[in-house]
Amino acid sequence: CCNLLEGPRRKKENTAPISALWADLDGAALPNGDLQPTAIVESSPGKFHIYYALDAPIPPETAEDLNRRLAHEIGADSGWHRGKLLRLPFTTNHKYDDRPIVGLVSIENGFRSARKLDELLPEIEDNYSEAGPTHGPDDDVGEPPVVLGQQALKVWRGEDPRYKDTGEIDTSATL
Repeated sequence: CCNLLEGPRRKKENTAPISALWADLDGAALPNGDLQPTAIVESSPGKFHIYYALDAPIPPETAEDLNRRLAHEIGADSGWHRGKLLRLPFTTNHKYDDRPIVGLVSIENGFRSARKLDELLPEIEDNYSEAGPTHGPDDDVGEPPVVLGQQALKVWRGEDPRYKDTGEIDTSATL
């Protein structure tokens, strides 16, 4: 994943202090100006991952909040959470038939201040999740973009999510 872990499994409570922020830009424009990233990786043709090397490690909760706000501000895909998997430069992307090589587009010397990024990034509504705005079972969210069976429709409508042992919703298992 994008951050180091202090335990054997990729879960939030095992997250070590974080030294870089990231965003997945499948379709979003590369940011510039004050939000120009430290490193740009082309994960597949025309799709990018970006990184912001920080001048000091920050607590995982702070990094997750900054990643969430960064993704929202620049129109990035989901994937701001701790434990997010991104493709490594110089590896093969097996998602596509032509198996492109993941490329390192650019990398800059220097570091970004988490405090400065915090000042640049606007706060966002509490109901903005990595999948976009959240909804409850009584909200009119329309039909799913694909045909789903009855059980899957319950999950889509928020009626039957999967839970972790801690009582939190397990997004990966639910999806």
